[in-house]
Amino acid sequence: MKHLIKIGLIFLTGIFFTSATLSSEKETPSPTDLKSIMQGMLSDTKDITEGIFIDNFEMIEKAANNIAMHPEIPPVAKLKLIKAFGPKMQEFKANDMKVHQAAVEIGKAAQLKDMDVIITQFHVLIDGCGSCHGKFKKTVQEILK
Repeated sequence: MKHLIKIGLIFLTGIFFTSATLSSEKETPSPTDLKSIMQGMLSDTKDITEGIFIDNFEMIEKAANNIAMHPEIPPVAKLKLIKAFGPKMQEFKANDMKVHQAAVEIGKAAQLKDMDVIITQFHVLIDGCGSCHGKFKKTVQEILK
């Protein structure tokens, strides 16, 4: 069963990372803009994936903690998003909290070397990322141009 889960994770993360790489722009963002924050989270998600495949619990814990403690969206950008999204901002924030909580749980499970919980929460994390990107990415890009 674990073997099938790992194969599924390879497939899903391959799709996720390929689409993220193909959609990246050539400009160099400042270290505190939303694009940089997302790129950092992508890198940490890749590290969690690698850690799962090589059973490196320290790598998983570090990357999960980085995601859980990612920098805040800069205040100017946050105000633009709140104004543009209105009531939908709650759904946007709920996705962020889903990803945050999953990352916290992954970090705790990595300390306990509990791969079953890590994999379960990794699915939750990826679902939160995918849901947010599917619903909000294009709108966010337009708002923050």
